[in-house]
Amino acid sequence: MTTALTLDPAYDGREHSRVKHLVLESYLERLVMIVGQKFDKIAYVDGFAGPWKSAKEDFSDTSFGIAYRVLRDCRQALLRKFNRQVRTRALFIEQDPASAALIRQHAGDSTVWESDFGQSVGKISKWIEGDEFAFVFVDPFGWKGLVTPATLAPLLRRKNTELLINVMWDHIKLATGHDEQEHNLIEMFGPNPLASLPADPVGKRSALMNK
Repeated sequence: MTTALTLDPAYDGREHSRVKHLVLESYLERLVMIVGQKFDKIAYVDGFAGPWKSAKEDFSDTSFGIAYRVLRDCRQALLRKFNRQVRTRALFIEQDPASAALIRQHAGDSTVWESDFGQSVGKISKWIEGDEFAFVFVDPFGWKGLVTPATLAPLLRRKNTELLINVMWDHIKLATGHDEQEHNLIEMFGPNPLASLPADPVGKRSALMNK
């Protein structure tokens, strides 16, 4: 089911998205196929569903399009290989009204919330049923969308829940140059997050990404 790392014209100029989507696709597929042998119910949550950019009419080059297809294919594979009837649900969260409307049109019976992810974490934890295994994909758009551990706490504390968090280096680098992000950076990296960083760009990047 997983697509190999090949050139795709739809990703021209956004090759980083290609890598991110391949990671999501392969990770989600393996998780559902493994977890689905034990759990009867699996919930998938995308906190920043987009779509930010898409070159395909069926949105198969977006995170929500990929997740919707993988969940469908894995349900069929679990039934075929293990005689397991597993229920999967998807919740896509998107703050932009136009983007949320596109998701509703192309993601079948999935649930779509037009809201801010950070302000919806408590609601999300209640949406996930007690006997479900939950997989939450957190892929913030830009440095302003950096999500702190304190915000994610209701999900991090939940049993049978896994989070995949994508934070691009460029977003962290931009955040370090904005005073209004100081509190967010402290929440992510601890007190004085910039005090002991190397001066050279490569050393600075390595130090922040390994904190």
